[in-house]
Amino acid sequence: MTARWLLALVRLSTARPGATVVLALVLTAAGLAVTSRALRFQTSNLKLLPAAAPYAVRYAEYLRDFGELNDIVVVVQAPSPDEATRYVDRLVAELGRGPVGDSRLTYRIDPTSLQGRALLYLPVVRLTELRDRVLDYEELIEAYAARPTLARLLEGVNERLGQAIVNRFMDLGLEPRGGSDTRFLELVLEQMTARLDGSTPAYRSPWESLAGGAGTPGAPRYFVSRDARYLFVFVETRRERGVFADSRSTVEALRGAIEALRPEFPGTEAGVTGSPAISSDEMVTAFDDGKAAGVVALVATLGLVLAAFRQVAAPLLMLGALAVSQAWTLGIVTLVVGHLNIFSVMFISIVVGIGIDYGIYVLFRVREQTALGAGTRAALELAAQRTGPGILLGALTAAATFFALTLTEFGGIREFGLISGIAILMAFVAMLTLFPAGLVLLDRRRRAAPPPAGPLEPPVARRLLVLLRAPRWILAGAALLTALTLVSARQVRFDDNMLRLQAHGVESVLWEQRMLAGAGRSGLSALATAGSLDELRTKAEAFARLPSVAQVDSILTVLPDRPADKLPLIRALATMLGPLRVSPAPAFTAAELRAPAESLGRRLTLAVTEAPQPRADLQRLHALADRLRRGLRGGLDPGARASLEALQRELALDFQDQLQRLQANLDPRGVGPEDVPPAVRRRHVGTSGRFLLRIQPAIDVWQHAGAERFVGELRTVDPEVTGAPVITFESIRLIKRSYLEGTVYAMLLVLALTALMFGNARDTLVAFLPLALGLGWTLGLMPLAGLSFDLANVWALPLLIGTGAEYGVTLVARFREARATGMPALARSTVLAVLINGLTTIAGFGSLLVAHHQGIFGLGLLLTIGAATSLVAALVVLPATVEVSARTERGRRAA
Repeated sequence: MTARWLLALVRLSTARPGATVVLALVLTAAGLAVTSRALRFQTSNLKLLPAAAPYAVRYAEYLRDFGELNDIVVVVQAPSPDEATRYVDRLVAELGRGPVGDSRLTYRIDPTSLQGRALLYLPVVRLTELRDRVLDYEELIEAYAARPTLARLLEGVNERLGQAIVNRFMDLGLEPRGGSDTRFLELVLEQMTARLDGSTPAYRSPWESLAGGAGTPGAPRYFVSRDARYLFVFVETRRERGVFADSRSTVEALRGAIEALRPEFPGTEAGVTGSPAISSDEMVTAFDDGKAAGVVALVATLGLVLAAFRQVAAPLLMLGALAVSQAWTLGIVTLVVGHLNIFSVMFISIVVGIGIDYGIYVLFRVREQTALGAGTRAALELAAQRTGPGILLGALTAAATFFALTLTEFGGIREFGLISGIAILMAFVAMLTLFPAGLVLLDRRRRAAPPPAGPLEPPVARRLLVLLRAPRWILAGAALLTALTLVSARQVRFDDNMLRLQAHGVESVLWEQRMLAGAGRSGLSALATAGSLDELRTKAEAFARLPSVAQVDSILTVLPDRPADKLPLIRALATMLGPLRVSPAPAFTAAELRAPAESLGRRLTLAVTEAPQPRADLQRLHALADRLRRGLRGGLDPGARASLEALQRELALDFQDQLQRLQANLDPRGVGPEDVPPAVRRRHVGTSGRFLLRIQPAIDVWQHAGAERFVGELRTVDPEVTGAPVITFESIRLIKRSYLEGTVYAMLLVLALTALMFGNARDTLVAFLPLALGLGWTLGLMPLAGLSFDLANVWALPLLIGTGAEYGVTLVARFREARATGMPALARSTVLAVLINGLTTIAGFGSLLVAHHQGIFGLGLLLTIGAATSLVAALVVLPATVEVSARTERGRRAA
């Protein structure tokens, strides 16, 4: 039945070969037109995951609520923190003028955006100390505000010092641990004595020491690692519908700006990483590798075919038919799937080595028949009848292997299986329609010879017959090799570290590894949300306590903590400092200074002598006060007078400035999410009003053990946590299971199709033998080749099942034909066809060895080994098995 259908198809295609070619080219043009307009490249890994998986559903919801969740990260390492911040400011300025735009950059929090609320950001302990200090110094502050002179300042210090001595040094900070009070007085006395000596040192504020910097806006707050070695700039990506170009252009713009700043900052290193950058680099590598592998596969296949047939026209026609079939495939894929992904983009280079097989079988059989006197059309019809069923079975088993992958859960594998299966079937159709039509057109000038009058025997594969003189030795050697490889196969492991799949020297990978090793954090962040600030605080604290968590980033990082505890302290400060106003300073009078200076000297002498143990700070104060007394006892020269008068003005202005800063923060409005800078708010607050937590791992989540621990610990706090580490962890588990399922499905389908086609168990098992041996030998050779299974090459097993089954099926189909017709079993054309097809398949797989992407390279190496072992098993072990079986059968009959 199958032979009749294939015969009808070939007759239809060759009856009007010109029309067949035109129709094929029209369909090709239509396929390419549809492809050029509508085919996209899908970069979103989310699209490849099971749509109903809870972590994928939540991640999709977060994308809608918060926008792009995975930032590109610029990592900066400089000789000093100041150099790092200067570098980042320059980098952001450069990027703001380019395509990135500063609106997409988050790199610091500017304190001026939170003016008037600085006291809310002080820790409760510091705020309490400030209140207590102002309370202790309330009289001095009020008196100095009313008369801001040097004399009044010394009088106030004298009063405080007297109280401290009475209270045994417990109020002025003169207790054994020292404190800010002694520092305040030391700064005042140092500057006064220096001015008496005629020098004019730079002014140093004692009020900042007394107030602890409270109320000062401070410097911008940058995003740094825990050890302060690295500074980070987060760049928001805006990918539309999974389009790859925007992310790539952003990465290139960042790297261009970094390179431009290299001469200006020779000691600073910077690099681009983060999940989008790693994905971008991987996509670029995959694209380049795919194009290079495709060219190598086509050139190698063409070279093999030209060498095998020693002619040009027919092999070129065969490759043309294959190219046409791929155009048909792309058109169908565009209409059915609409895109390619990181998995399915490699289908062309893989299918080239498989799809060409069907044309090779046809051409070898046609040449065999024409050598026996048949015309081209007659030879094609005979090939369709006798070789066609075997070719169809090979195509169906290969396609079924790929289609079996559509039964798995992982979307990327399903799409690869569907697209590759379609490509196999299209190649088969082209080789049984367009290729025969082309052969007829090429051969029109040749006069067809009449069909042979009787059966003629085709030439046999004599070299293989020589090898088969000792079939039992071959089987014994195969058994020994199988035993050794099964022992070796026990060493095969699974490596799920995706970073090791990337090309060597990729910048994003190098900086990710550098951050992991040096900063204890990754560019990947887990994600959780909270509906209220209270829930956010609870979750953030719980996550931060986990050993595997390095840092929790949320809107809380820019909101004051414990505001309810701070507001009473701020109100107490407002009661004391709010009404104060600084009066204008009167003219400087040196005589006013002598009395408080003498009194201060005496009290410090008493403090030194009464101290329970020697105190270096008190001794310094005593020495400074003694210098001040001696300097004021004589008359002041004009220079010293002018210098002291300037110091009095500077102290008064400084005091007024410090007081006004504090007063400006004494009635703070509450700080809510709506008050933080827009760039920061966009990172942490969704359109729904929910709050986002970004949880940084403290361990290497690229390793399975680290990812399992990190995700497991996070789920103890929030079972609904998601994000890149969670998705990667779940994807790896899903890919493993999917490929295991795909391998089992493929094996069962190949067995079922072979059994259905051959109709008996013996031929089915014999045809399956090369595949089984090839897989076993491949597993055993993996450790010797330095290979382990990983997320890229684990799909080699289903591929090898589809391709390896073809060799055994083709040979057994010819053996069955030989039994039915009495012709030689090892026909030279069939053996050569299997050999050349095996070599073209190896060339197609081996073309992946040009890849820089280590995952694709490993896949190519594993497929090459697998295809080679299956080919050897098919051409050596299978015929030996058939020969031993035939000899046994003949012996039984003779007995």
